[in-house]
Amino acid sequence: MPVELLNTFKKKIKSKKVLEKVKNNTNEYNLLLGFIATYGVIDFEFFYNKFSTTYNYEKDELLTRVKNLSAFYNEFKVFTDKTNLVYIASNSLKNMTEIKKYFKTDEYKEFSNEEILNIYTFKYMEKFLSYKKLKKFIDRHYYVEKGSFKVINRFVLLPYIYDYQIDIKKAKKNLNPLIDKYFEFKSDKHKEKFISLIENMALDYPKWTLKGNSERKKKNVKKDKHKKS
Repeated sequence: MPVELLNTFKKKIKSKKVLEKVKNNTNEYNLLLGFIATYGVIDFEFFYNKFSTTYNYEKDELLTRVKNLSAFYNEFKVFTDKTNLVYIASNSLKNMTEIKKYFKTDEYKEFSNEEILNIYTFKYMEKFLSYKKLKKFIDRHYYVEKGSFKVINRFVLLPYIYDYQIDIKKAKKNLNPLIDKYFEFKSDKHKEKFISLIENMALDYPKWTLKGNSERKKKNVKKDKHKKS
């Protein structure tokens, strides 16, 4: 359940048992989205084996649940190839050709379920200076209510990061209308600063084509190798 819907439930429903179930369902859904944010595309077997270490589901039951969530919320896609292998993928991936291109689960850095959830909710990013600077900029120039940064993370930063994973030029082109939808700017210089902070932050986010490592980490590894040689 998306956080906006969860907050509506909190206002309307007073039963603690119901609210606890809603919260648990939300955590499950966010973990699913976390796998997509971290890996781009995964096969269902990999997802089931990881997911079931935290939540208890029969395999068929979980697959049905994933397909229903995909159809209802339209935040990710479920593909089945000719061999009946099921893939769970980001909406940024359009077809099976792209699925195969970005499918690298067996080579990826392995994160715990908690780490994957933290990547999606941006708790993972809080240790990076780039994200701290971005949050500081937004807090300084805009009034952000408690909890509203989750909306910024989800509807501004994540869409940019998903585009960035595949096509940097497309990501930059789509970022302008995206931030215009949620923010106003004092000047072009102010807007350019905001954009540069978002672009810099994305360098610290796990990248699908780098086996779960970030652009900045890749660059630093190259520098270290160069110094040693």
